[in-house]
Amino acid sequence: MPGRLIMEEQGANGAVKLSNGQHHPPTNAPPEDVAARLDSPVTVTKKMESKQLANGTQGMPQLDGSADGPATLTNGAVILPERLQKLPPEVESIALAFLPMKMLINRVSQQCLDDALAVMDRLAEVEDGAGGSRINGANGFSHGMAALSPQKKAQILEFASRYRQRFIKLTVVSRFGRGLAPVVALNKVNFASVHRVVQHDILRMQEYPPPVLAFRDAITATKKINQRSADIHTALEVLSTGKASWLPDMRYLPVTSYTPQEILKKFRNFDSILCMRLNLHEKLPAHLRNWRVGSGRATFSLPGSFEFDVTVASEDPSTPFYFIDIRFLFRPPPEITAGEAFNDFSKIANSKLLEGGLSGCFSAFHTFVLTHKITVLGWQAAQLSRAVWRSSLRIERPHRWLIIQYWLPSGGPKSWIEIGIMGKSSTGKPSWKQAELPRIGLRWLRNKKEVPTDGLAFDWANLSMEAILRTTIAAHISYLLRIVHDKLVASQSINTGLIVDLKTSATDPEECSLQISVGRSGEPLTCTVDTCTGKFMLHPASPNTAAVEKTLNESRPPIEDVHSQLLYCLCVELQTQTNARAEHCSWRQLRGLNLSMEQMETAFKLSVTRCSLFRGLEWGQSTWVMAALFNGTGESWWILELDDPSRGNSIKYSRRILETVTYLPDSNSVLGGIENLAIQAISFQAVSNDLIPRGVDHIWKRVPHTLLNESNTEVGTEAKQTPPLTVATLFIKLSPLYKAAFTNAPPAPIFKETLRLECHGLVDGGSDGGSARRIRYSFSGILKKHDNLHKIFTRETSKGLVFQGTSGAFTIDLFAPLGVSCIDQLLSVLRGIERMQNYVRTIKRHGIKRNYISLNQIVIGYKDDLTSQLNWNDNEPIRLTLSPPHNPHMRIKEKLEMQLNNTDRCDGFESFVMMLMCTYPVLKRLGEVEVDLLNSRASTGFFIHCPSADWYRFVYPDLGCDFHAKLKLVRSECEWFIEDRSSRDHYKDLGGDQNLIKIREALKALFIQSGEGWRGMKSGIAGTGAGAANAIKMIDQVVRGITASTNANGGDEPKDSEKPKEPASRADGKRAEIVEID
Repeated sequence: MPGRLIMEEQGANGAVKLSNGQHHPPTNAPPEDVAARLDSPVTVTKKMESKQLANGTQGMPQLDGSADGPATLTNGAVILPERLQKLPPEVESIALAFLPMKMLINRVSQQCLDDALAVMDRLAEVEDGAGGSRINGANGFSHGMAALSPQKKAQILEFASRYRQRFIKLTVVSRFGRGLAPVVALNKVNFASVHRVVQHDILRMQEYPPPVLAFRDAITATKKINQRSADIHTALEVLSTGKASWLPDMRYLPVTSYTPQEILKKFRNFDSILCMRLNLHEKLPAHLRNWRVGSGRATFSLPGSFEFDVTVASEDPSTPFYFIDIRFLFRPPPEITAGEAFNDFSKIANSKLLEGGLSGCFSAFHTFVLTHKITVLGWQAAQLSRAVWRSSLRIERPHRWLIIQYWLPSGGPKSWIEIGIMGKSSTGKPSWKQAELPRIGLRWLRNKKEVPTDGLAFDWANLSMEAILRTTIAAHISYLLRIVHDKLVASQSINTGLIVDLKTSATDPEECSLQISVGRSGEPLTCTVDTCTGKFMLHPASPNTAAVEKTLNESRPPIEDVHSQLLYCLCVELQTQTNARAEHCSWRQLRGLNLSMEQMETAFKLSVTRCSLFRGLEWGQSTWVMAALFNGTGESWWILELDDPSRGNSIKYSRRILETVTYLPDSNSVLGGIENLAIQAISFQAVSNDLIPRGVDHIWKRVPHTLLNESNTEVGTEAKQTPPLTVATLFIKLSPLYKAAFTNAPPAPIFKETLRLECHGLVDGGSDGGSARRIRYSFSGILKKHDNLHKIFTRETSKGLVFQGTSGAFTIDLFAPLGVSCIDQLLSVLRGIERMQNYVRTIKRHGIKRNYISLNQIVIGYKDDLTSQLNWNDNEPIRLTLSPPHNPHMRIKEKLEMQLNNTDRCDGFESFVMMLMCTYPVLKRLGEVEVDLLNSRASTGFFIHCPSADWYRFVYPDLGCDFHAKLKLVRSECEWFIEDRSSRDHYKDLGGDQNLIKIREALKALFIQSGEGWRGMKSGIAGTGAGAANAIKMIDQVVRGITASTNANGGDEPKDSEKPKEPASRADGKRAEIVEID
């Protein structure tokens, strides 16, 4: 554009300020100070010459003059050359406020960029989807085929269209600006001329007083009146005196004035005339028989439409009625304002009264009202289609009819309503008495099939197209939901846990809903239909409900199949909630198992809609899993045994652990209780699998579960009607278990018949102190005779065995991995209890000191602080430990262990204790003899041989003396029999040896004697323990005494060939007889 850029550098609104390196335009600068100005060269020069400079410094060279001329500027004074002062006044330019074209282009471009970025931000907030945003707020997904939503397309197209128009305008302005110079010049001239005229008028107006100016304005205003020759004289006369003598008199009759009584009398006269005429002379149809008379007029009324007033001017029945007023009895009524519109309406009404009488006028009014109602409803429908019901309605308006199709986005068969003028009665049947009065009516076609509208209530007195649509749509939604409801109710015989609640409304579609739930588990699922679009909506919103909504609204399955989709959605919601709770409890969900729905239905013997498999965090790679089954009966929990822990190709065993009729709160404690139930069921099944091959009778019973029942009672009063939650307890019959475990010699039953088994879940370590978590079993039983075992055993010594008082009741805690039976451990503990009871009784009977006792160890003390310790473990022989080291029974330790571990005897410990008591004196005496011989360094040899625990040989090999001591049971008492077993042939060979002859003679004499605790039996000695010990001492004294006396008398040492040989063992190799002690 032409012109130059001017900027006042020192003005108040001059140069643009700089702050921190950024441009900041002045806040209140006028447009001409900010934009570039277009001006003439003369104006620019004068402005620069007129700039005030301090101290008289010359601002710039003068035009056509020297730079150092006489003209100076002192304190801002300006002296122009005379030639410039004689120029005519400057034509003020109108282009001062013009802006450069580049500024406009820059601003529009910048605004386009900002709006484009804003549109991109809004598009990022809108989710892509094939179906756009879902009704319930969840986003739709098209599984890989996502397209731009209609909302995104609309925003992009609106932005492109708006800025396309702006840039087109810029193009037009730029083309116009190329030829702007002549236009600007012409505008300058026009502006200057108008400005001069206005200035001249202002100067002239300042010369007159205000009244003259007001009179001038009045004259100017009266010029618009098309009365060229006004009679001012007559007007002044009439306005001042009220009359003019020169005006002609028209002789108008004055209006007669009436008193109120006269007016009332006339009204009553008119009322009488109207009553007589309507009753005697007029043949009124049925629709005109609703009339009343009052105030001099007859009022005919049609409820819900209109009422009009008429009157008469004469008593003559042939004179017509005259229209007075009309009132509309519906909303919104037509607006007929008083004045020209009402006068025209009155003319039409009076003409109808003249032509057709009251019937003709009524028909005209009725037709007008019906047409107006249809028009109003059509206008309201158009308003709805542009607002809330946008893109949901299709409106057609044939002659005096209104057709509205609703639910356009839903697809499927069309549904619409038709509103028009109908001639039939409200019942649909023609009347034989008279012609039917036309009325406004409605036809409803649902899915292209006409539906009776008798049950629908439409208020034609208060016209509301939205109310009509909502009433119709409410009936349509109720119809759809009722079909689904009936299908769900019909399936309750199979889906026993299904709860269905249908709510309908005659006028409000939002109140129509179908609520379904399975048992009392989880949040109920609510199904509704959107009023505007007709699409199904599911609440609460989630990705699962969004997927089911997409299936229902896009594929449009038959309405009879919607109930199956809703049931599936409900099961999926329950499964999602359960999976989330399980993940919060650190359960592992198994997803890659090769299990089909057919296999699950075969195992569960139920229909399976959804199923989730879990394994506890500490279960390891067990073949057992927990299964949450979801179907029409609700949520049930099972345990499954798979053939493969990682693949799970088939199901070996299944059992339900929790029914579905109970409410399960959303808490970790409840899931922990379910895991405990599963562990109990798995453990009991493992025990049962071990008991069945043994032929042991056992039974499962259920007892109340404290944890789940407490959670159940917190829900409310409804939960109190629910049966209490129970857990399994296993009862085992003991005698068959003993017979199956100990077939050779079943012990005497010391326990009562029934054992009770409970499972307490996974615990750390176990009886062995390991780090792995194991199952803790608890067995409860009763001893027939307790023998005060509760005083003997403590928690430290019993290791899981607890006796409860003097009742004989006891509890055994055992530990085993998940899915492993503990019956073998139970049998071991029971045998240990039996063994301990036997040991305690034996100890009491023999008066032995009991130092320590537990289920696998016993320590007893006897005879001079000697101790005997017995240790045993499961399926291992008893280990015997004797102390101190010089214990006489060390000689027969192995024989004693053999006797303790003899499985053919039931009284091994009894025999062991008796053996200890009976053999102690003999073994002690033999040991003393051996020690004495060693200490005395006698030449006579001596050794002891113990073939068995009750048979001892003590031999003097140098003398050929061989003595046997055997323990035998005589009349329930233990006696030792000591006899000389030296070979008779040996004595014959040594016939010349006087020492042997003396020993033999001395022994014969000893064997016929008796002493304390012993007696001679010619061939030997018989005696009790202490007596046998004394007899051994006497025998030793005899042998050693004769030998010692011979050596003292200087007897020759016999040669090696003459020494008696050690008696040989028995040729037949048979062991000596061992006496069994009962």
